[in-house]
Amino acid sequence: MHFRRSAVVVAAAIAMTLAGGEVAGAAPSQPHFTKYRVKTLYTPTKGLSADVGKWWKKDGHGGYDGHLKWAGADAHVSVQMKIYWESGRVTQKYMKFGKNYPYRGALRVYMRACDNVSCSRWW
Repeated sequence: MHFRRSAVVVAAAIAMTLAGGEVAGAAPSQPHFTKYRVKTLYTPTKGLSADVGKWWKKDGHGGYDGHLKWAGADAHVSVQMKIYWESGRVTQKYMKFGKNYPYRGALRVYMRACDNVSCSRWW
């Protein structure tokens, strides 16, 4: 029971961090983003975790505007992002911990957690 209670407290703290310090369950810090999702990604080989978040809204051209954030992780974990743009280009790069990555005009946005052996599936 103590483990479950601790997990709930940790999950609430992560949600607050990803939501910009507001109360967990409240709207994200940018009210103009209509949807957001917070998730913990795990590496398949070692089971290390990274807490990530996505915020987005439709841009009116068939794509999305929003931002990505990596807010929590175990040691020796990195997070990659991949953005498919409306123009047809694709951007894939490693993220820095705690930094917001805004995007405008994306068709699809994905993130994954990696350790020195393997990476999780794209989310």
